[in-house]
Amino acid sequence: MWHLVACADPTRLDAHCPVGLELLSSGVDPEGHCLVDGECPRCALANAPVLPPTAPSPPLAADTLAADSEVVQPVAPPVEN
Repeated sequence: MWHLVACADPTRLDAHCPVGLELLSSGVDPEGHCLVDGECPRCALANAPVLPPTAPSPPLAADTLAADSEVVQPVAPPVEN
């Protein structure tokens, strides 16, 4: 059987969350569903909200200008003789 290192007491049923209690009551490994500071880290992680993906950053003004404009090369003035 495996427990989290920070498990309050692997031998006590009340040191496990409802999922861990159900597993232990069935004679099965609690699979790390232990209470740590009153919370089961495995359940908390499974129930954590999923953040939406971030949108790509808009291009910088210089990038937009370069992509949308023609590149104009400077012309040297004519040389007088």
